[in-house]
Amino acid sequence: MTATTGNGGTVNLAINGNITSSQMSNVTIAAKNATTTGLFFAVTGESGNLGFSNITIPKNLVPPNTTPLIFIDEVPAQNQGYTQAADNYYVWYTTHFSTHQISIMFTSTTSSPTPLSTAPNEESNWLQVVYGIGIATAVVAIVMGSIYLVISNKRDKAI
Repeated sequence: MTATTGNGGTVNLAINGNITSSQMSNVTIAAKNATTTGLFFAVTGESGNLGFSNITIPKNLVPPNTTPLIFIDEVPAQNQGYTQAADNYYVWYTTHFSTHQISIMFTSTTSSPTPLSTAPNEESNWLQVVYGIGIATAVVAIVMGSIYLVISNKRDKAI
């Protein structure tokens, strides 16, 4: 896979997995600031299929002492990981197919990585609130159900 660098050059990146270079488009690697560099691209596949990709990224393309975090459509990927050797990072992720924007952010461990956009997105903020409310509701339901079962069990034994 060939990526365009921030200064207009190109670099070849090795990929493995069932996501092929023909499924990736607009592949760019660019510095976001002094401590963060990102690899950005779109990936497309047949809806309903699961894709896996392992990308070899040379360490000389990213700031030193950084770690990668992968975002799919600006949300941290659920299944992701990386390992490293002296000269390369080996970064992997899985995604359910359709078309997605992938951001692999290399950020120093002292700062917090962010996906493509730097400004908060109203829709993603709204989704975070809804997700948080959903989690809170589920926890309350589980706790209340547990309390009910304990009380019911004590009543049954008392009778």
